[in-house]
Amino acid sequence: MKVRDEDPRPRYVQVADDLRHSITTGALTAGEKLPAARELAEEYGVAPMTAQKAVDVLKSEGVLYGAVGRGTFVRAAASSDDSAEPSADFTALMAEIEQLRAAVREQMGQLDQRLTKLEDEVHRPRQQDS
Repeated sequence: MKVRDEDPRPRYVQVADDLRHSITTGALTAGEKLPAARELAEEYGVAPMTAQKAVDVLKSEGVLYGAVGRGTFVRAAASSDDSAEPSADFTALMAEIEQLRAAVREQMGQLDQRLTKLEDEVHRPRQQDS
């Protein structure tokens, strides 16, 4: 599956959701080693850091675990109820990220207004002194 540009979700969320779906449907089984981030990036058509971020999300949810020097593996599900809900830490982190994004968008709007004003001043014809 390639990520879709028309999907409003961030690319790493699309990758994480697809990996999660592969795990819940049994396409990826407990104990199975995940491909490296570079391979996932090629498979999904994203940057390696985007693929790694998706893996990190699933690790934070407890869906995957890392073994130093060996790779990342699918964790055995405790129960279907536990795997359906993201952790409280993950939910709080996503809320904080959304707040930061909103703040950045606001700052970008203010900077855009300032830039437009400066461009207008630069391109305004100068009046000659007599």
